[in-house]
Amino acid sequence: MNFRRMATRILDISPRKVLRAATRGIDRYTPPGEFRLTGAQLAELALMREDNSRADQPFVASSHWQEVIGIFEEYFRREGIGNPEEQDLNQRFSGFALGDARLHRYVCWMYRRSLQKRDSLNLLGTLNATCSDRLGFAYNMDNQKVSLDLLFSIDDFYNLYELNPAVATEPVVVAELGAGWGRLGYVLLKVNPKATYVVFDLPEVLLISQSYLPTLLPNLIARPYSQSRGIQFSRQSLAAASLWFLGPQDMDKFQSCSVDYVVNIASFQEMPVEFVREYLRRFSRLAGNGYGYMRQLYDGKFHSHHLGEIDGLQAYPFPSSWRQEFLRSTTLSDEFFEVGFSIPECLKSEPAARTEVS
Repeated sequence: MNFRRMATRILDISPRKVLRAATRGIDRYTPPGEFRLTGAQLAELALMREDNSRADQPFVASSHWQEVIGIFEEYFRREGIGNPEEQDLNQRFSGFALGDARLHRYVCWMYRRSLQKRDSLNLLGTLNATCSDRLGFAYNMDNQKVSLDLLFSIDDFYNLYELNPAVATEPVVVAELGAGWGRLGYVLLKVNPKATYVVFDLPEVLLISQSYLPTLLPNLIARPYSQSRGIQFSRQSLAAASLWFLGPQDMDKFQSCSVDYVVNIASFQEMPVEFVREYLRRFSRLAGNGYGYMRQLYDGKFHSHHLGEIDGLQAYPFPSSWRQEFLRSTTLSDEFFEVGFSIPECLKSEPAARTEVS
């Protein structure tokens, strides 16, 4: 076997090809010069080529296609002709491999087009992504820099806006459990600098958000964990800064009804149901007379849950006193649901949990 061909084949192995080889056995090595075409297919190919070679322009292959012929030769050696929709050769017909970077841009474009239908505040026309557009993290679209993170956050912001439009204009307090780098807070405070954004997160992620998010909002006051951990929080104390960074255990330092919106995006799905129940109980206290918003997996099987994580939507112990305002699949994926609630005014005793969802 030619060394260059061997090296090329080793370097060209993608996860998709490994999976195909394991399940269908069609990626085993074929010696140079041998094809996986049948005798009849080889004869037809020779006849087609002979006739086409005698044709005049524009019927003969262009210079570009003459180079592509070598690619098809390799496909015929490696794969033959099976189901073209499931073969690498479909990439020459505008099909895409799973790792094709163009798909990411296409998703951003389609997501943006979809969000335009609800963009009553023109956020798509005024907010720009905060990451580089040189490496495929963001793209220039209609004179705006767009990233998937920005689109997710605009979508989530409009879900809060649907619950109560005050989130765009009033000095509300929005608390998010599990905030990532703080992308929702970025959109919230760019739209409404009067708002206060509170992050509750585990140490590793909390360090990321408190290191990065304040650099995007330099004109707003931020309180890192070291300056926040000893405070007993009320609406009055929360008004001292626009950004607060806290551990989840700090929820118990908040007065009842001190938050207007509580949010969890895609981290309840990583917890056992007992943890979710306890967080929802605290949400009831923190955001009494306010709102709750969550986006999670419909079913843990989608992401191969195996460490005791909550099973899915029907297992969520949403408090029976919460009033469901919407429940639907997310804009971008049918694997996730988004749900919004009105939370009643704080009660002296915690309401019983419910497991059914309408």
